[in-house]
Amino acid sequence: MLTVLLAGCASDGPTTPPTEITLADFSTPPSAPRTIVAVPEEVFAPEVETEVSVERVGDAVVEQEREVVEVDTAEGPAPVIASRSSALVEPLPPGREWPVESLVGQINGRPIFAGEFLEPIEARLLRIAGLPDRAESRQAMIELVRRRFEEFVDSELVISEAESGLSPEQKQGLFAWLLDMREEEIARRGGNVASAESSVLEEQGLSLEEFMDRRRDLALASDLLRKKIEPRVIVSWRDIEQEYRRREVEFNPPGLVRVGRIRLTERGDGAEAIASVKERFAAGESFAEVATSLGLPDGGFWRQFPLPAEGIAGLDLAAPFREAIEGVPVGQAGPPIERPTSTTWLAVLSIDRPPALSLFDPMVQLALREGLRAQQFAIEQRRYLESLRRRWVSDDLNTMRARLVAIALDRYYR
Repeated sequence: MLTVLLAGCASDGPTTPPTEITLADFSTPPSAPRTIVAVPEEVFAPEVETEVSVERVGDAVVEQEREVVEVDTAEGPAPVIASRSSALVEPLPPGREWPVESLVGQINGRPIFAGEFLEPIEARLLRIAGLPDRAESRQAMIELVRRRFEEFVDSELVISEAESGLSPEQKQGLFAWLLDMREEEIARRGGNVASAESSVLEEQGLSLEEFMDRRRDLALASDLLRKKIEPRVIVSWRDIEQEYRRREVEFNPPGLVRVGRIRLTERGDGAEAIASVKERFAAGESFAEVATSLGLPDGGFWRQFPLPAEGIAGLDLAAPFREAIEGVPVGQAGPPIERPTSTTWLAVLSIDRPPALSLFDPMVQLALREGLRAQQFAIEQRRYLESLRRRWVSDDLNTMRARLVAIALDRYYR
């Protein structure tokens, strides 16, 4: 036992007798209960004891970090355990519960949490979850999470690469540019920080600083891709010629032939009606006039055919029909095609020939060049992003993607 003697101060009166104090006076009585309470942040002492343990919760292995502090209670100081954070150590087996806020992995040293990842697409996930077809809803949810994950990984890698390549002078220039952009945004949204914050929050759902961070990331990514990818995108004149030949039908579409038909039967329309039509065509009436008088819609229009290079003679029609209109002026009926029970007249109602576009047309060359540049840019961008993934990503992307899909289905699908 440790005894501390507190002597009285020197004075003219009698000396105060020594007081005996033991360590038991500073400790919590043995009967004092161990209390677990919610502790505000400001109560934590500057130096606290941290305990880290790994325990199994159901089928999941979770790393739990705890802080133990001393808090005054009615019975005296008592130890309090305040849980601070947890992280998923082992994946859960398929079909089991997932902690929806778990750590799913790291990208370039940055931890990726499920809640932070899913929050921007939560509204779309909820709409998808409400689809009546459950199988379609589940597949659409999986595709959305996978697409968001690929975009997220690419964005993180590009921004990290862009930041690592900035020189001190470039960082200063970027900082100055962001300040100017921030001032312009504030001026455009009311002239003061409060109104700008309110406007950005209402329009984008972000704070002003988050909005400016996104502008910064976009500028860094665009500049990096322009420097790394555009020099690799080269379109030669030979490439343009080959693309034109491949898409020649698109620039020189075939003409269209509209064919009309009038068909009368002896039993239904009668021999007199057939004879009357023959007389009218012989008198020089047009095919459309006769067809309209018989109550046929659209001037008797029947079918439309692409115009082949050899003209009417190459139409995809039976030989008697094709021969009946070959050489006949547009709009006039050909000779009747008589069968034992019916008589048919055909006519070419119109021939539409779109204008041909030559390879040497400036607009054609520009369209071909831009299309080829876009294709090559996409190919080179994918190659560059794959190289960044091999160099920077530490965790297995397939495992991270599978965890996020499982958490999204657990949180929204059911």
